[in-house]
Amino acid sequence: MRLSAVPGLPTRAVVGDWWRAARLQYLPDPLATAHTRSRPGRFNAGSADRPGPEVLYLSADLLVAQIEVGMVLGSLDPGRSILPNPAAVGWSLLPVKVRLAAVVDLTAPTVVAELRTSFQELTGDWEGYTDRPVVPPLRQPHWTNVPTQRLGQALAAAGVDGFLTFSARAATRQNLIVFPANLDAANSLVCTDPSTGVTHRRP
Repeated sequence: MRLSAVPGLPTRAVVGDWWRAARLQYLPDPLATAHTRSRPGRFNAGSADRPGPEVLYLSADLLVAQIEVGMVLGSLDPGRSILPNPAAVGWSLLPVKVRLAAVVDLTAPTVVAELRTSFQELTGDWEGYTDRPVVPPLRQPHWTNVPTQRLGQALAAAGVDGFLTFSARAATRQNLIVFPANLDAANSLVCTDPSTGVTHRRP
């Protein structure tokens, strides 16, 4: 992956309704992201020792949000089915109104080619990197060998509002990953909890 290309990647606006799957413990503020600094994910390598950038994961529609967190099992491929997962408890699904000015589109083939990566690398087994021997040794500035985590750090450092990427669990559907610390007054995330009527905003 060619991270040196990140500062020159094109951006575009993203405006519309997205979905947030939030654990019930975070419902007092479903847009909270402070905990993500020390909790690694596909695009963030943060740990307690080396906190990373805060990230907010959103999905293009309600079904993708449920698939992402395992609330439903199966596949959206034609001829296949999905079923509720009885073991997936403790989640709430909330709509988020998004207005972002500068988003990198990692679903665009031209952007993927510029990064010298592939959709397979972007949606593949990132956790396997941490399960296998660490080669080469971890070093700054990334402290991770996971390509997608390195990319997430580079995009956050470039100052973009976020990026679009294909879902790893629903191949043709999109997720939107937002960097709350990079948002300014031109951007907004608005989420109203239908159970309480309370509205939450970022920034």
